[in-house]
Amino acid sequence: HVLATQTLPLKPFKTMAITVDGALDLDLGKEITLLATVLSLSNPGWHNQPMMAEAGRLQVTIDAGVLLGKKLVIKNVELEDCQANLANNGQGESNWAITAGPEEKDETEQKDEPETGIQEPPFQLDRLSVQNCRITHTAPQRDHPLETGITALSMVLQDAGKYLTSLRGVLDETPLKLDGLSGPIRALWQGGRFDHEIKLQTGQVKLESSGSVADTKTLTGANILMTFSGPDIGIVIQNLAMPPFSTGAFDFSLEFDTTGTMTEVDIKGDLGSFEATVDGELDRLLHPTTGNLDLTASGPNLGALAEALGIVGLVPDPFEVHLKSSVKNKRTHIEPLVVKTEQDRVEIGGTVGALPDFYDTNLNIAVHSDNADRWMSARGIDYGPFGVVDSTVKLTINTAGIMTLDGGINQSQNQLEFAGSLGPYPELDQPDFKFKLAVPDLQTTGGLFHVNNLPAASLSITGGANKDASRLNLN
Repeated sequence: HVLATQTLPLKPFKTMAITVDGALDLDLGKEITLLATVLSLSNPGWHNQPMMAEAGRLQVTIDAGVLLGKKLVIKNVELEDCQANLANNGQGESNWAITAGPEEKDETEQKDEPETGIQEPPFQLDRLSVQNCRITHTAPQRDHPLETGITALSMVLQDAGKYLTSLRGVLDETPLKLDGLSGPIRALWQGGRFDHEIKLQTGQVKLESSGSVADTKTLTGANILMTFSGPDIGIVIQNLAMPPFSTGAFDFSLEFDTTGTMTEVDIKGDLGSFEATVDGELDRLLHPTTGNLDLTASGPNLGALAEALGIVGLVPDPFEVHLKSSVKNKRTHIEPLVVKTEQDRVEIGGTVGALPDFYDTNLNIAVHSDNADRWMSARGIDYGPFGVVDSTVKLTINTAGIMTLDGGINQSQNQLEFAGSLGPYPELDQPDFKFKLAVPDLQTTGGLFHVNNLPAASLSITGGANKDASRLNLN
């Protein structure tokens, strides 16, 4: 039993530590119980505030079998009267993401291939109880901090390996309620059947989902019904700190229905001004080997939606998307994918080879823009004006994994043609290609890139490039 202030550094995270200003009790027996009062967790060094989290009381009980080398079983965690200030900075760092710095890495260790999917945690949590806690989240993309108040949160592991979850609180002063039963939790890393039933409501926003999948590794045998509705999707998007790709009332539904070996897919409705419909059937939802899928979607802001999906630099224009696809022997045939705005059109058609190597891929890509300068502005590039731009490319990956490109770009009277190999996919480190550039007026073209004092003459360049070992050869 310790009364004095104790600071416990979190090795190897040298700038973070847990400080206990109250009592610190340790009870040893068949169960080991640690009780701490008035404790705090410091922020990483880059944050301008000293503390990330504070709590009035924390009690953790674990099975003493861990002392005999068994898996850590946390019987109970109780947290009361806490405050957590979560933050993201402009460099992509999060103050709650506890990761070791480069100086802590052992370069002599054998580097294994990264494991995929959810990995089994080194512990089992039987019960969690949180009372009277407040969480704020700040980020550069937020106009104001998002505040979540937890009146009561409980998670209890049931006999069948499922978690019974209950949450009551507020989200930005709007009542928040969550009830759920899901599991067995081990299926998330072992595979096998996983069941869930979740009801989430905050204000008039409601999310309800129930059903099961026969195998979480492949997402086969899915039978799931989900509905999502509310008065304004813009508030949801803002709370999630996502780009504002839509606004307005929304009513969205998703249904997976498995009969035999095929799962029927039915997604329809709207997320405000963004509307989408997906119909078809697949033998499994992850890496399907057979089936078909049709998709149509439209929305007010292509750039914002793309940014929400991790793609930057697209124009903020209204858009439409149309896709018809089929899968056979793990190869996907696209006929074609069309993305269009009022001034642009992209078409991609052909066949995509099986994952993970995409061997035997053949795609035809056509891009047209009536005003390419909008795309330059969206990417922060101060060149132009380019006006109308057209491009066609044939992309192939052969059965040996070699990617080749054959195509061209036309802008006004300027033409660029190219053909050849980029090397094995995905490294693309053995280029061997030829190109031809034709510019009728070098002075005008130079002006597009702010290069002045060039002669008003035509220019033609033909050549090639290839790489052997570490040397790049130009011809």
